[in-house]
Amino acid sequence: MNTNMNTKKLYLITNASPFDRQLKILKKVMPLGIDYLQYRQKSMPWEQALDEIHQLSMLCHLFEVPLIINDRLDVVTLTDAQGIHLGEEDLPVKYVRRLGRPNLIIGATAKTPERAALCENAGADYLGVGAFYQSSTKNNAKLISIETLKAIRSAVTIPIFGIGGLTPENTTASIWEYVDGFAVSDAVFSNADPVDVVKHFKML
Repeated sequence: MNTNMNTKKLYLITNASPFDRQLKILKKVMPLGIDYLQYRQKSMPWEQALDEIHQLSMLCHLFEVPLIINDRLDVVTLTDAQGIHLGEEDLPVKYVRRLGRPNLIIGATAKTPERAALCENAGADYLGVGAFYQSSTKNNAKLISIETLKAIRSAVTIPIFGIGGLTPENTTASIWEYVDGFAVSDAVFSNADPVDVVKHFKML
């Protein structure tokens, strides 16, 4: 599929599996070329979450990978995380751009070209676009079509990460054509051979 050797970026998102196991996996796959790491934990005591973020931050610094926090601007302000990802029901991008650090990376979820353009105009640095397939991370996620992906691609100039149940096997040529990278979670963290999965993603 990749004819020009210009590999797509890979964006990892933590899941609900035991943190120690995820940390071991990250130590194996980070040297393979992870471009972003997002800490996503919806129900976690503050102290435990901050401890996990601290451990991830040290690992990310070692490999010069930006650490992104899902949803929580308050957590970002208490850590040295480089970015935040905002869902459609989270704080508006324009307010986070005003309140956050000047160099804060801001990502946003977009399922329509209108939402995508709004986020870019408000200051988003990248978009998470999907879902393409159902996944255990978000088993009730609304799926989008290739036509919608194409329309979103035409509406914005910032990078697009395809998200939602993607694996090296089900990433079609149509998806590949319109995204700048792949945002994945269970495909890596719940796989028996995460190193092999990452290598295959990097070859797409």
